[in-house]
Amino acid sequence: MRFWLRCASYLLVLALAMLVHAFSAPRFTSVEMREGNEPWHHAELPVGLPSTRGVLEVRAHLVVSRIGPRSITIVPDDHFQSLSIDGVDVSLAGVPPAKLADWQDGFRLRIARYVHLGDNVLVARVRNEGGPGGLDLREDPYDWIELAELGVGLAAFLALGAELLRRLSVGWPMVTVALTAVVVRAAYLSVTPFNVRHHDAFQHLDYIEYLLAHHRLPGAEEGYMFFQPPLYYVVNALQWSALQALGVGRSAILWSLQLQSLLFELGFALLAIATANLWMQRERVRRDGRGATSSESWTNAQLGALVLLWPASIVHAVRIGNDDLAYLFLAASFFFTSRWWVHGVRRDLVWASLLAALGVVTKVNDLVAFAVLLLAILGRLVLLERERRIGEYLRRGWIAAACLVVSVTAALGVGVRDWLAGRREHLLVSDINQNPAGLLVGNHLKNYVWLDVPNFLKQPFTSPWDDGKGRQWFWNYVLKTSLFGEFDYAQPWLRALAVLIGVLLLALLVQLVAGALLMRRREWLDGMPLVALAVLFLASLMALRISAPNSCSNDFRYILPVVLPCACAYVWFQVRCRERGWRIIPLASAVLGWLFALSSAAYFLLLSLAGD
Repeated sequence: MRFWLRCASYLLVLALAMLVHAFSAPRFTSVEMREGNEPWHHAELPVGLPSTRGVLEVRAHLVVSRIGPRSITIVPDDHFQSLSIDGVDVSLAGVPPAKLADWQDGFRLRIARYVHLGDNVLVARVRNEGGPGGLDLREDPYDWIELAELGVGLAAFLALGAELLRRLSVGWPMVTVALTAVVVRAAYLSVTPFNVRHHDAFQHLDYIEYLLAHHRLPGAEEGYMFFQPPLYYVVNALQWSALQALGVGRSAILWSLQLQSLLFELGFALLAIATANLWMQRERVRRDGRGATSSESWTNAQLGALVLLWPASIVHAVRIGNDDLAYLFLAASFFFTSRWWVHGVRRDLVWASLLAALGVVTKVNDLVAFAVLLLAILGRLVLLERERRIGEYLRRGWIAAACLVVSVTAALGVGVRDWLAGRREHLLVSDINQNPAGLLVGNHLKNYVWLDVPNFLKQPFTSPWDDGKGRQWFWNYVLKTSLFGEFDYAQPWLRALAVLIGVLLLALLVQLVAGALLMRRREWLDGMPLVALAVLFLASLMALRISAPNSCSNDFRYILPVVLPCACAYVWFQVRCRERGWRIIPLASAVLGWLFALSSAAYFLLLSLAGD
């Protein structure tokens, strides 16, 4: 009874924090825009402007309550000129001149002395100096009321999460790691709008808004991302419609799509940890039948830290795009594939097949889930059960085969037709011919077998455009984007920390190779689904880059599923060393793993505190 009372109290505090935020957050309504002396016409934030030069004016109403906003964030494109509230000019004297043209992060502006309770009319002016222009008005994440709401709400959410995890008999080390991961993602989300460090966010939004406007699926030729399978976009169109019906503005809807991605990505990470724990428990039972010792609890927590705090996992968490939902389905399918491999229960095979099918109609990359599943079916029947009856293979595999055919038909049926007719250059990535020529990279054997270690250590970040940052080398680009994506950060202390994280990653890889050499043939066979997941995903990345030699063909969006088997192999190395009576090597390995995970968490917390 006390457990449920504590959970109810935490939920009440969380609900109150959200209610206060609903009254205190700035709500810009009746948004209008005009260029020059043209008539005003309806618009939505963020306001976009075609590639024309001139002055854009945006007029909006802001309702202020007693706990209303003291400051707002303004993001101009290209140069902010002025803001008036009820006809009174707001001073820009405290804004650094460079920030008035900061089209990525914008600037904070204090408005408390200019607003009154009730309705206020804001008129903002921004000068477009070439290329697409526009303006966005947002809440200020550093306003003290916002920070207090976030702090109270986050504390209640973390307390609730800790209660639920402890109820599930999760040890405190793992609980601490999970809560740290939530804090890091919340901090990163607070300083990362949808159009900052995004990847094709506007093209994904085009797909969603096409569904809202036309109520039908588009043809692949109608938009840059319209070749993608539809499930993610249908889900988001429904969410958009529901929120719009409740009177929620465009900016808040875009933020809700980011929050949705965060929940999908956390679901992927937690399912990956559940899968890893399934494999670790199997090893314990096979070894001596004991429960987890204190040392093993910390080992499991380290495994969770490597998955939850992997840098690219955090970068992924707040992006608008179909990757996070696809990875959620992939992780769920692999969880049931692993359960079936371990326990042999037919129900798990059915769930693995259905979830893999949902993944394929979200993003075609999830075909790897089917490849792993079918290999697991063959491997278990051939290697573990020594099955020779063809009928048994058909009985076990027909559901997976049927789900594969249905999902591939739904995701690629039209694409296959267009590809065979010559109307589509690449079957899986139909927009590849629209990429700039500057993304092309070498497509020779040396580009795939060579790791330029000096360049990897010297360059903290990489770029899809710059050969000097290692993009020509498959392994340099895969490993570097698995840390920080394709994004760069100017702060010297962030760059120094990024170099340290890169060094730690190479040290982790050295240990992975050592662990692989220690594994016996039987252990490779027992862990075949894990091995297949890592090998097939890396092979698919390499195959995609060979068939479409663009730097972005193997970037950070495609690396996360490989983290799970690698994290399992990493901690298994420590277990094997302890079984052999070694002490220094597993201790050094544990320190290295924790240092990598904590450095990643520190990196994104410092980035968030800097407001980058």
